[in-house]
Amino acid sequence: MTTLSNADIMRLYCKELDAHGYDGPASDAEVTQTAMDYATENKSDIDDAARGLELQAQRLGVTTNELVAAVTTLCAYTCCRIGEAMWQLERVLKVVHHVQGGRR
Repeated sequence: MTTLSNADIMRLYCKELDAHGYDGPASDAEVTQTAMDYATENKSDIDDAARGLELQAQRLGVTTNELVAAVTTLCAYTCCRIGEAMWQLERVLKVVHHVQGGRR
């Protein structure tokens, strides 16, 4: 069995929500907009929000642009907030890796 990367798992998960969504990383403009939205959501500084996105991406082993593409897809199709979308993605990754590890 092939072990999927976190980016692959996020892409496949989002494809279940929208067959045409998350074809690749978000643009830098989309990352900036998401950081602004995240700052508003958390009532924080945009620099702190951008750093939060970067840190979450590092934790998940993906690029910030890949994370933003997945997060914005989840937000659009599940009507959740950015923080909740990041939490959902982390849970999906943990479950998939647990299942993959159990099959080895």
